[in-house]
Amino acid sequence: MLESIAFSERRSFPAAEAGRTARRTKTERETRNRAFPLSGTRFKEKALRNHACDASRVRGARLLSMFGLACYIAWSFLFWNGPLLMIGPWDAAGASVAFVVQGIATVVASVLIAGIALRSPSAFLRFAAFALFCGLSISAVVLLALSRGDESVQQLSIAFALSGAGSTLRLLWEERISLGGVRTVALTVTAAYVLGYVLFVACALLASEAVIAASIVLSIAGMLLFFAADSIPKRSKGDGGRAKPSGKEAGPDAAQCSALGSAAHGDANASGVLGRNGRAGAFFARDIGTSPVATRPPSLKELAKQLPATHLVIVALAFFGYGAMRTTGVIGGYATGGVLSSALSAGVPALASLVAVLLAYCLHQKNASLTFYVAFPLMVIAALIPPELDPFSGGAAFCIALVGSETIKYVVWFMLVRSFAQDQVSALFILAMLRCAQWLGSVAGQSASLIAPTGQTLSIVVLLALMMALLLAVGLPSRGFFSTPDASVQDRAKPRDHVALAVRRYGLTPREAEILGYWAGGYSSPYIEKKLFISKSTVKTHLGHIYEKTKTSNRQSLLELLESLE
Repeated sequence: MLESIAFSERRSFPAAEAGRTARRTKTERETRNRAFPLSGTRFKEKALRNHACDASRVRGARLLSMFGLACYIAWSFLFWNGPLLMIGPWDAAGASVAFVVQGIATVVASVLIAGIALRSPSAFLRFAAFALFCGLSISAVVLLALSRGDESVQQLSIAFALSGAGSTLRLLWEERISLGGVRTVALTVTAAYVLGYVLFVACALLASEAVIAASIVLSIAGMLLFFAADSIPKRSKGDGGRAKPSGKEAGPDAAQCSALGSAAHGDANASGVLGRNGRAGAFFARDIGTSPVATRPPSLKELAKQLPATHLVIVALAFFGYGAMRTTGVIGGYATGGVLSSALSAGVPALASLVAVLLAYCLHQKNASLTFYVAFPLMVIAALIPPELDPFSGGAAFCIALVGSETIKYVVWFMLVRSFAQDQVSALFILAMLRCAQWLGSVAGQSASLIAPTGQTLSIVVLLALMMALLLAVGLPSRGFFSTPDASVQDRAKPRDHVALAVRRYGLTPREAEILGYWAGGYSSPYIEKKLFISKSTVKTHLGHIYEKTKTSNRQSLLELLESLE
């Protein structure tokens, strides 16, 4: 009797134990779902919705930024190369003076923008500062229109000074598109130049009064497009059309967005893709973290470390050659353009800029150092072309010099994009200083063209400047702000830079982002357990979610995916 009872208990024990295990698992799952509403299937659906929303929002912001940059490019073509240039009295001497004044104003405005970026004032003050520069660009057009028939070059010089200060609006879009990566910068700038030239041609066909009105509209439209992109809501219609709550109410998603926004900048304050209150732009990013970098301005020593002085000098020397040929190029190209002088004078620089962007991108993908060995010989050729052999009376040499100098500027910009995330520098500050170096070199070149006694003397000075720049490029250190790091440095930089891209692209949670950072850095599962104070099963579960979202199966395939992200 006892044996039969024991046998029945042994036979029924597995079924009873399985039932108790199932009930316990169900209870734990219900408790976990109440504590963490985004777990399990509900989390996957939520993550997919957020990922689709973020992707569409970023694409929309980039598209609006491209249109805004195109409006600025069309405005600059109309003012500096188009019909507006010929409204007032114009000759070589007047052009030289006006171009020098414009360059000086651009340098001063760029320094002011750099100061704004360092001091991190309130969003309203930043908005007011850039709205002021937009007003300066409009005032430049109005003043140039009022100078029609006036024989004084002084009024034209003031108009060009205002246009130089207003041109710093370009830094708004340069900062934003820089946060999308090198490929985003190249594609956005290329598309913006094409669209900007189309807008320019459409406006150039209008009457002179209509051209003035169109220039004002383009300046205002560019500014509005920037803030329209900045105001894209966090949620799309697919998410119910509800706005994303800010502050503590946003929960872990807000922390994830803040982390993603700061990943491209390197600190918690940041000029990242996702700003405060779920906005898509970097311009209104405020102190959303507790990093000491976000709460105090950098010292002069820290500021000196952030400045890539060697490359800024190289850019300045390259644009010295460009500035020395600018006056003769613009005036000569206009004189030989005939009926289509407006379209030709802006079309050739637009084509030169497109060639420069594509050339810089292709060379940067292979080896950034090759860019200097291609761009500087182009500028040497431009400096050696005799004026009598130039079919455009200096316009051809000017365009060749423009291709060379712009290629150097863009490859330095591409290098900057990578350093924003790896070296923890302010995007707006460095881009403003890059523009300052560009126009400082241009002003020096235009001043040299005014005081040089002969064209041969000017060519010799330009060749010496280019030789000095090439020597600086050859002597760049193997490691540094813009250098191409060796394999070990690249391997250490990827887990910090590419993990942020993977988190944003595949909709990973903050906890999964932490685990992915350690896992991609080569740490083992026991180390992650101790570091994050979680169990082995939790690490395994999160890794399974990461593999599922990224469509990978093991660590090696995951690392290959991270390396391919850009």
